[in-house]
Amino acid sequence: GPVRKAVFHRWKYARPVDVFPGPCAAFPDRRLVVAGDGFAAGGELAEAAHLSGLAAADAVAGML
Repeated sequence: GPVRKAVFHRWKYARPVDVFPGPCAAFPDRRLVVAGDGFAAGGELAEAAHLSGLAAADAVAGML
C-alpha cells in the first residue's frame, strides 16, 4: 500500500570515526550483510547510508 508516514532523524553527533572501504560488508558464509554511513559508498552521510543500503540489497540478492 501507499506510505502513510515517514520519519527521518538526524543524529547531530553521530559521525563515523573511520570509514570502511567499499559500500558494504558481505559475509555469505554467515548470510550476513552490514551497511550504513560508515562505509565508503560515496556522498554525505545520509546519501552514503542510502547507497550502502542499495549495495547491501544487491549483496543479499546475490546470496539467494
